[in-house]
Amino acid sequence: MTAFARVDYPSQHPAIARAEAVGAAWTDLKTSLGAKFTPSRSLTAFLLGAFLSALILVADQFIDAFANGHLLATWIAMWMYVFVAMALLAPTAKRSAVAILKWAKEVDGRATERRSEALYLKAAQHDPRVMAELRAAILRHEEAELLATGQVTLSEARKRLDELKPVALGAMGHLRYI
Repeated sequence: MTAFARVDYPSQHPAIARAEAVGAAWTDLKTSLGAKFTPSRSLTAFLLGAFLSALILVADQFIDAFANGHLLATWIAMWMYVFVAMALLAPTAKRSAVAILKWAKEVDGRATERRSEALYLKAAQHDPRVMAELRAAILRHEEAELLATGQVTLSEARKRLDELKPVALGAMGHLRYI
């Protein structure tokens, strides 16, 4: 008996297979380049280039003044100067780049923390439960500071904190400190 249906067709479209291969290659390329070009390396290269361009400019000015027709010797001397300067400035540029990136991360972290605190305070202004929790935390912190400096005794601090009694707020049973 002869079959009328052909079942030897591929299970996946060739264009989709090529697109998936391109996507995998792109992901591999991004991963390999990401490992090579870290922010500190890129910034180090940029700083080193800036230092060297300034040094080359100064060297060119001096060499023009003393060249007197010895152009080949002048260029050899200038490029020796550049490579020596590159070797000497590379560690300094690396340390500078790492310090700049560390400073930038700290600044970004402080800004993120300020935004987060501002959002929390805005939420506390609109929700009495959040404000009550915030006031209780502030009071606990103040009591801990007074206890650490010796301005109050442990029993007085416990007594003040025990006065913070949770009170039900509304029918939902949320707690509010007063």
